[in-house]
Order: sequence, then C-alpha cells, then structure tokens
Amino acid sequence: MKKRIVSLLCAAALTVSLAGCTLSSTPDTVGSIGETDIGAGMYLLSQYQGYYAALDAANAQEVAEDATLPNYAAMSPKEFLGQTITVDEEEVLVSDYVAEHTLKNLQYYAAVDSSFAQMGGELSEESINQANADAQSIWDANQDLYKKNGFSLATVQQYQYTLHKADALLDMVYGPNGTQPVSEEDLKAHMQNDMLFVHYVMVPLYGAQNFSMTDENTAKVTEQCKAILDDFNQNKEGTDVYKLFEEKLKAGLPAVYETVGNTFTEEDLIISHLLPNALLDTYYSPESAEALRALNVGDTAMLADSGYAIEIFLRADPIATGEWDGLRTNVLYEVYGQILQDDLMEQGAAMENKLDEAAMRKLPAEKITLQQA
Repeated sequence: MKKRIVSLLCAAALTVSLAGCTLSSTPDTVGSIGETDIGAGMYLLSQYQGYYAALDAANAQEVAEDATLPNYAAMSPKEFLGQTITVDEEEVLVSDYVAEHTLKNLQYYAAVDSSFAQMGGELSEESINQANADAQSIWDANQDLYKKNGFSLATVQQYQYTLHKADALLDMVYGPNGTQPVSEEDLKAHMQNDMLFVHYVMVPLYGAQNFSMTDENTAKVTEQCKAILDDFNQNKEGTDVYKLFEEKLKAGLPAVYETVGNTFTEEDLIISHLLPNALLDTYYSPESAEALRALNVGDTAMLADSGYAIEIFLRADPIATGEWDGLRTNVLYEVYGQILQDDLMEQGAAMENKLDEAAMRKLPAEKITLQQA
C-alpha cells in the first residue's frame, strides 16, 4: 500500500466523524495562508484533527498509581475544551491545544498546496480519478453525518487531492529526477540496515466455527508450524530458499488449518512485507522485535505474540527476489517522509497568515460532533 505524507490531515477524520456547525452565518472561507484559500470545510476538518489530537494527549497523561484519568471521551466538547492537561511536562488548556494544532494543520495544508504549485506539479488523470473515487466512497458512507454538519463532498475531494499532491512531492523532491535526488544505493542501504523485509504467513488460532482453541490444539498447531520450519531449514542449503519456503508451506499448512478448523487456500500463503524498526517496536514485544532484527537473509522465525495467531517469517532480500521496484516508494517514505513533512511545516509557519478571526469564531470547536447521533 502506498504511504501517505499528509499524516497531519489524518484519514480517521473522514472515516469516524467530522466537525461541523450548522449556523446560518457559517462562512464560506476563513481567509488564507500565503496564497492558499482556506475554506470553511478544510478549517473544520483541521479543527477536528486538533480536537482528536487533544483527546489522545489527554488520555496519554501519566497519573499516580492509585489515580485514574477522567473519561474525556464522555465529556461534551464544551466541557473538554475547558480542561487543563499536561503535555511534555507543561500544563495547557485544551482549547489552546486544539487551536494550536488547527493552525499547524492548516499551515501544513497550505505548504503542500503552495510547494506543489511552485514546483509545477500537476496531478495525473489517474491520481485525480482515484482521488475522486475515494472521496465519493467516503461520502456515500457518511453523507448523512456530513450534511448534518455542513460538510460537503467538495471538501472530501479537496482532502484527497492534497494526499495525492503530498505523495507526488516526495518524488518531486527526493525521487530520481527530484530537486534533491536520493541514490538507489542509499535507499537500498537504508532498507537493508534499518528495515526488515520478510516473506510472511499468519496462521489464525481460531476457526470459522470457533473463536478460541483449546490449549491442546494450540500446542498441536505450534508443533505443526515448527515442523514446517524445521523441514525447510534442514533442506535449504544450495536451493532457491524462497521457492522452497513456498513449497514447504503449501505442503504443511493444509494440516495446520485443519487442526484450527479452517480450510487452507493459496490466498492464505505468503505476503511480502517491509517492516521498519519503529513498526517492529510497536507491534512486537522487545524480545520478539530483537529476534526479528537478528535474522539474516534466509533465516526464519516463528512468533505468537498476539495469542490470536502464529506468525511465520523468512527474511528475504527484495533485490534478489525482484521485488525492489515495488518497495522503492515505501523505503523513500520511511527514510525521507518525516524530513519532508518537517520542511513543509516550517514553510507553512513562515507563510503570511491572513486567517479571519471573526470567521473562525463562527465555527467554534465546541460545536464539534464526535459521534453520529
């Protein structure tokens, strides 16, 4: 899946709920940042993101062992905005936190729009069609909520265009023909040293008819998976390890799935997966993450961290398997995506702020709707 640079304008805002205000005096625009006009819809989306970020920050606060955090999610927006939370060891009023994040989101949006135009960027017909299709799909699923909140299909489309512009900027800056091109050698070195590329299979520990397994069956599935890997490791010398890995899984997994209570199909077989270091630390225990990092190309591992599945890994070399071309953009994002985002944030903060305070006051954060009624 292609990575997205515009993480500040999070897609969760489009799939969960969006802020809105149905006052008759709702403005069409709240001004501009640089030469980028900021419509009311984009302002509401950015404000919602600020509110959501404040909820995350509030719930991430550390408390004493015998204390509990308030149920911030159950508060009305007006009540939550009046709370004081601790962020980076400093106390801050939630309303100020939301306002600051709203502005940062808008500055970032303006910087993407401005940079793309200044570099002569044009969205391809394919990108436009995909953006429109994604926007329409989101709108079809949420239009009742959006209409109630004064949120239009045009804003959803604008959001999607921004995602595609940001994707394009990454290549326009750091791609082979970019203003600061990154060599293939550097990207491959980052991938080999800072990431883990694996051929991967997940065996669920629950069946179509049962959502849990006995300890006896779980132990049996574990032994069956281990036997597959033992067979592979005993026979891999001097072979095409990737082909052999697939053959051994095809031969052994049907019996494993039968034990679980499922039917094996080749759709359950191998997924190629790029695992950045940060992702390893997020999804796996420290011990499992280190075990995966220690794998050499051709080595295998078997983990059951979640308790819901057994995961089987073979560390692969995407250059040797011919999969590098499909990974290049993701590696570029992992290495330079945050750098580009930080640069765009700085550019946005330096742009002339011509936002209309009076217009923004007509779209107060206390009108945010977090759940569908």
